[in-house]
Order: sequence, then structure tokens, then C-alpha cells
Amino acid sequence: MFKKNKSEKKDNNLIDIESIIRTIREEEDIDFAIKKIIIYLQSELEFCLIWVGLYDRLGNKIVGKGGITPNGEISILKQKFTISEGDVLEQVLMEGKALKIADLSAEKQVGGWVKIAQTYHVKGTILFPISYKETSFGVVLMASQNRGISLDSGEKALLSLIWGELGYTLDKIQKEWQQKQTKRPDEPILSLLSQLGELTTLDQRLEAVVEITHKFLQPSRTNIYWYYPNGRYFWRRASNRQVIVEWSDFKRPASGITLQDLGELYQILVKGKIVCVGEYYSSVDNEITQLLLRQIKARCVLVAPIILEDELLGFITIEEQHNRPWQDDEKNYLHGIGQLVALTSPLSEMKDKISQAKIDQTLTAGITRAIYCDDGWHKTIRTTAEKLSQRLGAKYFMLAIRKKDQFEVIYQNHSIQSRIITTPLPSLSKEDMTLIDRHTEVVGIENWSENHILVAWQENFEKLGVRSLLLCSTRGTRKQEEEESAIDYQDNEYDRPEGIVIIGYDAPRSWNRNERELVQIASQQLGFILHQRDMNQRINQQQQYIQYLQSGLTALQPTTILGNPTKVLINSSNSSFLQEIKNLAPVGEQSVLENLSLDHLERSFIQFIAQAIMEIGEINPQTVPLVALLAWYPASQTGRIMSYSYADSNITSTGKISIPVRTDVWIQQILSSNDWLHLNVSEVPAKTLRWLNIFDSGQVVVTALRTAAEHQPTGILLLGDPHRILWQKTEVLQLENSPAKTLKNLLTTLVSQFAWSRRYLIVKTTLESQREELEWLNWYKQRRLEELYRTVGSGFKQLTELNNIPAENSTQQKDMLANLRYQQLLRQIGNVLSSTTSLLKEEKWRLQANYDVVSVANLLRRSLTRIDSQLKKRQLQLEVHREGNLTIYGDSIKLELVVYELLISACRRSTTGGKIDIKCQTLDEEWLEISILDEGNINPQLIAEFNAGSIPDILESSPLVTPPGKHLIICRRVMQQMGGNFELELGEGGLVESRLLLPLAHI
Repeated sequence: MFKKNKSEKKDNNLIDIESIIRTIREEEDIDFAIKKIIIYLQSELEFCLIWVGLYDRLGNKIVGKGGITPNGEISILKQKFTISEGDVLEQVLMEGKALKIADLSAEKQVGGWVKIAQTYHVKGTILFPISYKETSFGVVLMASQNRGISLDSGEKALLSLIWGELGYTLDKIQKEWQQKQTKRPDEPILSLLSQLGELTTLDQRLEAVVEITHKFLQPSRTNIYWYYPNGRYFWRRASNRQVIVEWSDFKRPASGITLQDLGELYQILVKGKIVCVGEYYSSVDNEITQLLLRQIKARCVLVAPIILEDELLGFITIEEQHNRPWQDDEKNYLHGIGQLVALTSPLSEMKDKISQAKIDQTLTAGITRAIYCDDGWHKTIRTTAEKLSQRLGAKYFMLAIRKKDQFEVIYQNHSIQSRIITTPLPSLSKEDMTLIDRHTEVVGIENWSENHILVAWQENFEKLGVRSLLLCSTRGTRKQEEEESAIDYQDNEYDRPEGIVIIGYDAPRSWNRNERELVQIASQQLGFILHQRDMNQRINQQQQYIQYLQSGLTALQPTTILGNPTKVLINSSNSSFLQEIKNLAPVGEQSVLENLSLDHLERSFIQFIAQAIMEIGEINPQTVPLVALLAWYPASQTGRIMSYSYADSNITSTGKISIPVRTDVWIQQILSSNDWLHLNVSEVPAKTLRWLNIFDSGQVVVTALRTAAEHQPTGILLLGDPHRILWQKTEVLQLENSPAKTLKNLLTTLVSQFAWSRRYLIVKTTLESQREELEWLNWYKQRRLEELYRTVGSGFKQLTELNNIPAENSTQQKDMLANLRYQQLLRQIGNVLSSTTSLLKEEKWRLQANYDVVSVANLLRRSLTRIDSQLKKRQLQLEVHREGNLTIYGDSIKLELVVYELLISACRRSTTGGKIDIKCQTLDEEWLEISILDEGNINPQLIAEFNAGSIPDILESSPLVTPPGKHLIICRRVMQQMGGNFELELGEGGLVESRLLLPLAHI
């Protein structure tokens, strides 16, 4: 349909095509580009009606962008056309292919275009998509007043080229817009993390999650649904709306969603997948999600699961009342929030769990007291049944004992309307008896109609109205203990279950682990009545063991040791203490805080061990064994010993004695064993007795401090037992509840925990030390590179200026001067490059100290040269006051960098036209003080934390974490390494004083 007067001008056509394509590519105003395309097509093709519309995904409409009509009226072409299901506009958008219509005015599937076609008498029409790859951006309608339409290959190619290029441009614009609109999920997540740390309850944390998520994503609604397992129900626990749904209101239809309503969507969430649902799109089967959309009354929703340890705790929903395409960053954010909620939910519910555990403990304690009172066994069982049924919400309780192949019911607790069993329960099948005999845990039947065990009892319990039940043997785990013993109980009644506890419900339900454990504990306690009256002593001892274990584990937690660490402020006044730190062996370069924390941990450990031996082992205080700890650091050749004697309640340490842990035969014998060793004192080698100052007789019970299999031991616990009152290695057939066995188990657990805690402190401090060393090195190299760049850049500039001197003005004298200048600049650059040799060769990963005599005048001159540009830029006044030709002892390069760092900090915080004073004065014959005073603005918190010597909380924001605070900390470390110090103070009138204390050099 090319116009005849244009088709003959091929060269001009190519130029016009190239021009219109360039316009489409380069024009930022898409409306202007479309206008140019329409003008071009109007001049090239014989169409009386051209209309261009762009697709609005949110509104599911096509917005007219203009075109041409036979009468020139284009306002009708700029209206919005709604896309209806099945019309030709939707077909072109979905398929991305051109569509021909013979008579537009007679087509039924074009919506409002029928009336437009009739108005302008257009018939033959072609609908062309504006698309790029698989994405459609709009539709072009081109029509003539002739019936039918036909395009040759050249016309098709032209239209494909133009509209394809427009589709590419729209795709590029859309991606650029999306990139600008991309949300930053890190900010709300960091804000949320800071809030979660301050909140205590789960509801408070969920409300914070909803509030921040709703503010970030800005949907219509934000809800968190929580799973209630007994009702198989997700109740709306948190919402951005003010309506609060309490736990007791979960049965209300508007308060949540049943598991049945979720259907297959539940299985998708359990797999940890995020679900995206909309009116025109869905990440899952559309039939699955329609019910969900009706339930929450939304047009589109984004659902992220909350999963912890493969258990779906709930899900978070972002709901919209209008169609909304979900972006990838929104999906990733919501998925991350779901995982964050899952990680924090155990902490939030810890209080409730502890409270419930206390209630359960009170319940079991009440049952225990009832068991051991003198009220009679029947009353004791009734009390137990009532308490247990009330706790679990059960309708039926039964206790039966086995007699031959039947179970005789000896007690039933039921409601008034329920029936009772008056005859023994019938015999079970061999498989069911095997289940009861060997299954030491609780057996649960959630729905008897779907169950295939205990079939012989099903009729009896159906008459009682029982549809689900818990069954547990009163034997507990005692049979396992008996099988491990060498005593033969084959003819004893312990081979058969002495009784079973049955707890029934009138509806199907499930039970969590805590409820099962509670039933198991109660069943075991009831078994005590039926068989042993002496269990009171065992329970008391076990309780005492648990208390000591909890106390011991708490005392050995690294968080307890580091909760209130001793802070050591390192300054010039405790230089002797610094020297002691440097001489510590085998600690070497570990920090002071590490040694103090480890020392506290080790002292607490051996003191607790001594007390546990006395009380758990029921040992007289006068005969408590000596507790000693031999400890060393990984890869160290020597160790130190610390001991505790309960008689004088004093911990003694022989830290100055170097113990050869790698070559001592006695130590290596202990390390070769993975268990406790009982060694006679008489067999201790003479070389070992040089450092092991111990009694002359008895035994030593020892074990190594081990963690993982791939880790080497880092210590030995020694129990000096001159009276041989501890457990002996020949005691094999001990009762499990004997004091010796309990003590051994307790010590084994505490030794393992202590080994891990000690390793944790060492690893933590090592990593912190390495981080600080790398920060120090990074600062040092950065400043060296800046100096290298400044010096070489200046030399290069001067060389360039010499090279640009006009040759016609050259004389022999000028050439000689230029040559000398060349040589001088080359030497300066060479000296700078030469000074970096040690940096590249010797200071790759660690700074090296190169001490020498340094002139204070030269030090200040070089430092002031580096800040000259800052002084001129800020118009700062600088005054230097110093005494004579002073020299100091230190690393000249690092000293220069420190002075430069302090000067540049003073320049940056000073106002324009301010003043900086530098004062150098000797304090005595040994020390020189360099003070830098300025009137700049400084954060008082920075000075406070700097002088405190540590950051209060590493997880909180601090001015010492980022420059300039971080650089000032590094400067202090540099000065302390060279035997000096750096102090920062805020004086009267707001005067900032940076004071360096340096050792004088005596030449």
C-alpha cells in the first residue's frame, strides 16, 4: 500500500527510514516519537486511519497515544479502551502477531472500535503489535475505507522494523524506570532487626514486621497468619489494620483460613516457595488460588511462608485491591522477612515455652508429691488423672495393667455422660504387643477411623466415644537401662509392660512433642507406684544433677564470661603492664581482654568442679580431691597450670612455669585417650613431677579437653584423689543413679562444654585481632598510596612542565639547569618508590616496626607539606611552637602518617579562617609531648568512647566504627606499639586537643 509517488524514490525512502529509526532510538519523549512515526506512515502508506495505543497492565486497558483520522479529529483516538476477554485487542497482545480484519465496522470482537469504524466508514484493517521479545507494549490499528487489506513483503518488513524498534525502545525505557523504582530492602530490614532486638513477645515482633513491611511495600493490606495445629487452622495474628484477632477468636470466619481452604497451596508453602497471585497472572495453578482470593477479598496477593525446621509456622500476605504486578525485589524482600520471622519466633516464644515448661514441671512435681504421700495409690492415680486430663484437655483417662495376655483396667476417669469399661481389654495381636513392648515412647492415634493398630480394642473405645488417643507404657525407658546391664532379668516381670496409660479424646486431633513428653513422664511416674517405692531418692538425685548441670552450663557460657569483661585502659601510665603483656607466654600477641576472660572462665570452671564433686559425689569437704587445670593455646609448645583446693578455697596459678606439653610423656599419654584415665601417682615420671607439685600417694583422674574430632586438645583436667574416693576404672556394674555415676556424667558434660567455651573465646579473640590488624594495615597502605600518588603526581607534573619549555628560547645554561632539574625530580620519584619496597615485600599482611632516631623538625615539616593544600583551601592559620632540635625514637614513616592523620582531621573539622596550634615540649628527660589544638566541631560521643577504650556495644552504631573515629583508634594503636600514646580531649571553650606522647631519643 505504498503511495505511488513515493515508491519510485527508493533512495529517499531509505533515508527517511533511517531518520525515523534514529528518532525512535534516540528520542526520550515517547509521545514525540510516536507522532513522528504517524507522520512518516501517513506520508508513506495509504491508510486513512492510524491509531497507536500503549498497554496499561495495572488497569488492563489500552491508552490511546494519537494517530490520524479521515477528518483530522484525533481526540477520539486518545481515549482508553478496556480489554475484554476474547476480543481482538487481547488476541494481538497475547499472541504478539499481526491480525487482519476485512471489515472493522462489522467485527463484533473489537468493542468500541465498531462505532468509530462506522463513523469514519473504514473497513479493511490490520492490527499490529508493539512488542519486544515476549513482552507486548501496545497495539497499532491501521485501516482504509476499502474492504479487505493486503500488504506486500516490503510493507510488512517496514512495519515490523518500525514497530519492533518502538517495542525495543519501550522495553528499554521500562527497564530504566524499573531500575529507578527498585526498592532498597536493606533499609527496612536493618530497621526491623534493630526493633526486633528490643521487643520481647512474638505478637509485638509480628506487629513490628507488619508495620515496617506495610510501610515499605505499601499494599492495601498486610497480614500474618499463624498456624493452630489442633484446629488445622491459620488465624490472622497480626495486621496493619486496627482490628486485633485474639487467639480465642480463631473460630470466627473472618479471623483466618482453614487448612482445607488452602488446599494444594499449603503443600507449596511447606516447600518454602513464595506464591504470587493476581487477576491476570499466578505463580501456581489458578484454580488453587481463587478460593484464597475470595477468602481474603483481594484481587492479587503475595504470600511468603514462615518455616522453621521444616515446619510451617504460618505465612505473611501482601494484599492489593487492584491488579498489581509484583516485582522481584518485592518478592525477595517478603521471602526474607518470612525467614526472619521464622528465625526470631523461637526467641519470641521462649518466654511462653519457659512458662509452659514451668507449668508442666509444677504439674509433674505435684504428681510426684502425690505419688510419695501416704494417701493411698487410688487417690494418687485419681489426682494424677485429673491434673493430666485438665492439662491436655482430654475426655477420658485409663490406667490398665497387664495380666497374661489381657489388660485389666484398674482406674478410669471420664465425664458424666461417658460409659466405662467393665471387662478386661481383649488380647492384642502379636504385632500390637510387639509395638507396646518395644515402643518406649508415646503412641498416638490421631483418627481411629484411619488407623490400623490396636484393632482388637477399637470396638470397646468406639462405645466410649473415643476417636483419638495417646497410649504410653508406664515402664518408660527402664527396659533399655536393664538391657544394658549385665544382670539377667529374663524371668522377671520387667520383661513385660507392667502397665499402660490411655488418654482419649472425642474428636480427631494431634499432639506436639511437649504434650507427648508430658504424657510419657506422667506414665513413668505412675509406673513407680506399681513397682518401686524407692524412686524418690533417684528423682531427687536426678533433679540435683539437672540443677548442677544447668548451673554449670550457665557458668561456662562464653556470653556469661564476656557479659561484664574487665576493661583495661592502655595508656602511658601503665607501660609496665604493657611490657608484661608482651612477655606473656604462650599467649604471645593475644589481647589483654582475651587473657582476662579466659582466666575468669578457667577459675570459674575448676571452682565449680570442686563444689560439684563435693555435693554430687557426697564427699566430705576435708577429703575433696584437688582440682587442677593444665591449659595451653593451639599450636603452642608450652602450657600453664591452675589448681583449686576446697580446704583453703583459694585458686593458685603457676602461669610463670612453662610446661612442655608437646614433649612431656605423661601428658601425651593422657592426650592419646578419649575417656577418663585413672593413673597412680607413683607412676608419674620424674620430669613431670618437676611442674606437677602433687601429693605422694593415691590416684589422678584425668581427661583431655576435646571439642571436634579434627581439633587438637587444648588442655587437661586433673583430679588429684589421694584417698581414692572417686569412681574407679574397675567399676563397671554401677547403678545408673549412683552418686559416682551421676558425678562422672556431670563432669563429662561440663568438661566438654568448658572445652568448647574456651575454644570459642580463643577463636573469637583471634578473629577480632586479625580484623583489627587488617584494618590497621589497610589504613597504613591507604595513606602510603596517597603519599605515593601525591609525590609521583607532583614530579610528573613538573617533568611535563620542563618538557613543554619552548626550544627556541633554549640556551646551554638553561639546558643544563633543566637537566639538573630532571635528575632531581627523578631522584625524588625514585626515593618515593624505593621507600615502598618494605611495604611491598615485608608488609604484605602485617605491619613491621622499623625504629630509628627521628627529627621532630623534619617530622613536622613533612607532615605540614602534606596538608598545605588543605590549609590554603580553608584559609587556616597555623602556628608551630617547639623547643630546639629535638629527636625521638620510633618508626619515622608511621609517625609521619599519625601526625598527618591528626592534622588533616583538625583541618577538616575547623571552620574557614580558623586557627591550628602545634606545640612541642618535653615533659621530662624521657618523654616528648606534641599537642595539636584546634577550634573545630567534634562529636562528644566520639571523645567519650575513644577515652573509654572500647565500644559499648559492637552491634550498635558508634563513631569509632567509621572514620574519623576508626582512624583515631588506629593512630592510638600505632603509638602504643612504639611505646608512646595518643590522647584526645575537649577542653574549655570547645578547644580540641590531640596530644601525642613520644619517647625521646638519647644520642
